[in-house]
Amino acid sequence: MNNQEIKERVFIQYQLNPTTTYVGIIAGNKIQVLKNFMKEVSNAFKFPNYYSGNMNSFLELMNDLSWLDANDYVLAITDSQNFLKNESEIDCIEIKGILNKISKEWINVPNYEGESEFRKNSRFIIDYM
Repeated sequence: MNNQEIKERVFIQYQLNPTTTYVGIIAGNKIQVLKNFMKEVSNAFKFPNYYSGNMNSFLELMNDLSWLDANDYVLAITDSQNFLKNESEIDCIEIKGILNKISKEWINVPNYEGESEFRKNSRFIIDYM
């Protein structure tokens, strides 16, 4: 499947508006270790130059995404059987847990007082393909 076909499938499957949804696509064969995963996500979601490459910075930016100006977000991981293939099973489970937490935080805005002033309630979907 090419990127356009992936996006069309995602829009239909999750009933998303193509004009207001941002889809970041990463290939599982490029994210077999955590460092590469974070790099590929930063590229797919066009992280600003101040991204430092560490987990705190990653989490901060994944919970912002204001530069994308979208209503909903999708992280589509193709060849997902290779997702963090060279990391321990525990690390893989932990990263999937972090992604699920990010998804829940987006849908539950505001998560704390004042958050709704700079971040809107949105869907953040992780699609393992």
